[in-house]
Amino acid sequence: MDRFTRRSALGISSLLMGAGALAAWSWRWRLQALLPPPVPTPHVDATFVRLDLPPRRAGAVTGSELVRAVAEIHPKAREQRIGEELLAGNVPDFERQLVPVELRIEGHTAVARVMPDYLAIGTDDDFVRVPMTPMTAQRVADAAGCVLPTSHLVDAVHAAARIKLPTAHIPLDPDGGTSQDFATHQRLIQEVLAKEHLRPGELVAGHKKDVVITPRMLAEPGRVAIYGMHQPDGTPLQMLSLVHILEYLDYSHGVRLVASSIQVDGRERAIRNVMRDPTLSALVSDEGPFELPRYAPASEGVVPHAVRALSPETLAPKPAESHGGGGGG
Repeated sequence: MDRFTRRSALGISSLLMGAGALAAWSWRWRLQALLPPPVPTPHVDATFVRLDLPPRRAGAVTGSELVRAVAEIHPKAREQRIGEELLAGNVPDFERQLVPVELRIEGHTAVARVMPDYLAIGTDDDFVRVPMTPMTAQRVADAAGCVLPTSHLVDAVHAAARIKLPTAHIPLDPDGGTSQDFATHQRLIQEVLAKEHLRPGELVAGHKKDVVITPRMLAEPGRVAIYGMHQPDGTPLQMLSLVHILEYLDYSHGVRLVASSIQVDGRERAIRNVMRDPTLSALVSDEGPFELPRYAPASEGVVPHAVRALSPETLAPKPAESHGGGGGG
């Protein structure tokens, strides 16, 4: 084969190889165009996830003013005042923006949005974290477009927090806690936080017991479920307990709200539907799937929106979406 023929053959071969590569690329492009897009990695811009409460009005009481205002009044009147202030939007601005907490089980990733700290009344510079009955907590959660956490979510919040506070104990008042107890515990917490260089709105945990929801509320009606006050190593000082009546509270109790929408595998889902899902419920509960429970006054009897653990026969698909320490236990 002479030099000209050899070069021609090589040129034709190169053209054929190039055409083959182009054809293969073309087919890959066509195939990819027919396939569904990959599920995006869950990501949340928490700046748009805020408590759905009214703006704080000018002249609303600060935390220290509230403590003085309710110091001498009956606990029921104090509870009413706390509820009114929260529902009117008298919360620090740093608490309005929820922060993301990642949750994982095998094959699924989710992002819940939670308050960076426990519900408080006042301004960013003068506020007090306020214990309250679960009925008041439920009313505020409903108004803010939120739910109360499960014990599993409380664990996840503590694990995600950069600042994990040690437990601060104070002698418990025989009546279950006074306004002064709230203020004293607030001061102890703030003294520790002052050394931690906390950024406004940063997630912090370990300093309160959470008012939580659990399927046990059906078997033990008329009781408040509390859990948490984790030690820095992640061990909860208060195991899940329903020993106290609904009206009980003390300085160690706190309410951290969770957005009613959760992102699962890149898709927004109602958290109540995730809770009842036989697989996805493990993202938010270690007690199995159950219907989202609600707190109501004991006088109303059965808790609205039946609180029940789900048996296999009740798990048919739904239509598409269109122990204790510190305080009194």
